Parts: sequence; C-alpha cells; structure tokens
Amino acid sequence: MKTPASSQAGQLDPQFGHGGLLKVEIPSGDFRARGVLDAAQAIHLLGVVSSEPSALTMLKLDAEGRLDTSFGTGGMVMHRVVEGYTVSDVRGTIQPDGRILATCLCTRESGHATTDGLLVVRCMADGRLDVSFGVGGFTLWEGEWRRAIKNAGVAVQPDGKIVAAGWGADDGNIVLRFLPSGGSDTGFGEGGVVREARGYTNFNDVGIRQDGHILVGGYNVGVAAIFCYRPDGSPDSGFAEDGMLRLPDNGPPTMHFNGIVIQSDAQVVAAGLIAVEAMANDGLVVRATQAGELDQDFNNGEPLHLPGRLDQCMDIAIDGEGRLTILGRVKSDSKAVAVCRLLADGSLDASFGDAGVFIFHIPPAIEPPATVLMQDLLIQSPGKALVISYSAPPIDARIGPLIARILI
Repeated sequence: MKTPASSQAGQLDPQFGHGGLLKVEIPSGDFRARGVLDAAQAIHLLGVVSSEPSALTMLKLDAEGRLDTSFGTGGMVMHRVVEGYTVSDVRGTIQPDGRILATCLCTRESGHATTDGLLVVRCMADGRLDVSFGVGGFTLWEGEWRRAIKNAGVAVQPDGKIVAAGWGADDGNIVLRFLPSGGSDTGFGEGGVVREARGYTNFNDVGIRQDGHILVGGYNVGVAAIFCYRPDGSPDSGFAEDGMLRLPDNGPPTMHFNGIVIQSDAQVVAAGLIAVEAMANDGLVVRATQAGELDQDFNNGEPLHLPGRLDQCMDIAIDGEGRLTILGRVKSDSKAVAVCRLLADGSLDASFGDAGVFIFHIPPAIEPPATVLMQDLLIQSPGKALVISYSAPPIDARIGPLIARILI
C-alpha cells in the first residue's frame, strides 16, 4: 500500500510512480521526448526513438502515469510522414478539441537534394493522423536552412490558427503561421513567414496573447529578449522598442530566456539564465507589461536572480492561483533538479519546499549515472506539477523520459 500523500507543497508526490518518480521505457531505442497534457490531465510524450529516426513517436499515459493502451497500438504510435528526412527536437500542444499538434525539426538525409525544415503534424486524440490537415496529416516548411538548430515550439491562437517558431543556419529565426487546415496563412508576414533579422537572434519559446499578438522568448546579440509581433506578423511598435524588449546590456555576460508564460492580464513572464562568471550561471526571471516594460510590481522592476543554487531556469508555468512555478538546474550537481515557486511580486513562496525551493536527486537505480536534463514543467491540477526529462546520454537500449510529480 502506498503511503498517503502529505499536503506539504514542495515535495515529491508519493502517490505517483515510485516515491514520486516514474521511468518511462519502450521496447527498444533511446526515446527523447517532450511532454504535454490534455484536458483529462493525461500525459502525452512526443519525441523520436533512436532506432526510428525518421518517425515521430507518441506515447500516452493516464494522469497517474499508467500506459493508456487505447491510444495507438498498446499506447504508442509512430508516424513516418516525410521521405528523405530524419526528425528531432519535437515540441507539441493539444488543441481544445483534443487533437494533438507536434512540430519537429527535419534534417535532410544523405543523398537527398533538400534543405532542412520544420514539420507540423496533427493527430486525432486516439493517435491517428488527422488526414484533414495539410497533406494527409502534416505540412512541411522547407526554407533556406542549411542546418536546423532549434524548434521553439507551437501554439494555437483563439481562432484556431497555428503558430510555430524555430531557428536554423542561413535563414535564421522564423515564425510561421498556418491555417487550421494546415495551409500557410499568406496574410501573415511574407507568405506565412516572419523572419527576424535584427542582429544575431535565437528563439526558444513561443506564446500567444488573447488579442492574437505573438510573443517569443530568446535572446538578441547575447542579451535576453522578448519579441512581440502583431497578428499580421509585423513587430508591435507599442511593445518596448519596436516590438523587442532587450534586457540591459551590461557587458560580456551571456543571458537568454528558455521559457515564457503569458498571464491572464496579458503580462509576460520569461525565465532563463545569466552568466555571472566563467562557467557559472544564475537563474533569471523577469515580468513585462503589455507595453513591453519591466513590471515595477515584480522585483521592483529589476531582473530577478534566483537563489544561488539554481544554475538556470529551464521552464516556467503558472498555476490556477497565479503563482509562478519554475524548473531549474542546480549548480555543480548534474543529478539534482530544482523547482521553485514565486509569489506575484517575485518573492519566493515560503510555504513551498525549503523557503520557496525544492531540490531533489534522481537515484542511480532509476537513472544510471548521467546528466539529467529536466526540460518540461507542466501544471497537473489540482495541486500537482510534472517535471519531465528530455533525454540523457544513452546507457542501455531502453532509455526513456523520467517523470517526477511534485505537490504544489
């Protein structure tokens, strides 16, 4: 019998997996995946298996981490939808109607005269390809990328249009918008594409405000930045300086945002890292108003450096009470994971974990010695959060994501 869960926020949930931790394994291959939740709080893992690099692989677990055998074949599906490419760096979301959207980087295989691109796949709730979308369930953007580097995510607008972002060599950073049917939205940017060319820029995460404005987090010329585009794809001149909020550039230290979340009042919170000295980073969080100004009610309008133990912020989420939960790495401890919670003013929530921070380690029995790369933070109501690892260096033939559930 499992031990009843305590109501203490900021600890592993003993009702989930083995003491709060669940290792997902598949029959063969290293499964590198990201996680999303559906309306029933079921966990969808979207990624790629090393033994099938040309296939998008999806696995579904119920809210308690049990394999949902009604999904696909025994809980898993693989879709090989494009010839001449391998896929990687999968991101996803689930539409209000339950259909699953996934975006992937596509890398050309040897011998194929193609460029790298960004693939969007839509599936029905049971895992079957949605043949009403694009060409038999997918659409492929093939730009001028010599090399695909980063998938910055996908989001759905209130009108059902789909926004995806990414970056690659040569053509740089792009924001794409597709019609609900999967075709390019030619009224957005130039033929459905916005290219960000204001200096060396990287995109890492994308979100959409209720008014249709698109927000992207990343960096610009080595400085953490948030970009805001109008519904037609043009930079929003009412947001900071011509649609781009750059943090103050105080010299060489690199800083960037890994994740953004948009509050109900249209303010955007971004989390990432700032280099404070050689080989040492701090977690970094800011909140910006709808006008693109640092919010004076959050850490007095200054960028917030998280407690010294946190090396950087990997993801950020907002709960039903408006509190911010942040996933971070721990300095000098590759087997540790940090989760912290902030109140509305940016102060640490003392009721969570140890003075606002909860740090836990992955036992070697669950994850053999290797760096744990916790990547996704998902709020699983009520009062729970999931932390999902993206990947770890392969050690055997059955490496899969690690899921931790934390009481919040």
